Amino acid sequence: FSPSGILATGGGLADKTVRLWELSTGSCRHSLSVLGQVSAMVWSRSSRELVCAISQPTPTITFLEETASSLNIIGSIPNAHSGRILQMAISPDGSELVSMSGDETIRFWKCWDTHGSEKSRKQPIVLIPPTMPTRARTV
Repeated sequence: FSPSGILATGGGLADKTVRLWELSTGSCRHSLSVLGQVSAMVWSRSSRELVCAISQPTPTITFLEETASSLNIIGSIPNAHSGRILQMAISPDGSELVSMSGDETIRFWKCWDTHGSEKSRKQPIVLIPPTMPTRARTV
């Protein structure tokens, strides 16, 4: 749910569609076809952005924004992980997106300042479990 009570849903391999629902009427406010399966979604705390993990064909984090007339892609992080993105969360201060993947990494993306403005979405901090000593840590 968005802070204003809008429900967002994401489609699977066949559907590949993000939809925003008005719960008071049961109607679809907007829909947007995306390139693949939507595996995770989270609303930004400090802006009006919906963040979607598109896991097929390549793991991509996509940033969407609703206007009065449509739902639009406003940014993306292609190849965000080497495996399917399983979950995402927003930090308590609303500035960072955390993505967790089947590639056994957790990545922290500095996406917004504390006032909701977009920041660079290029270089994450990557955490790799200590049980995997053969893989390098990127910080």
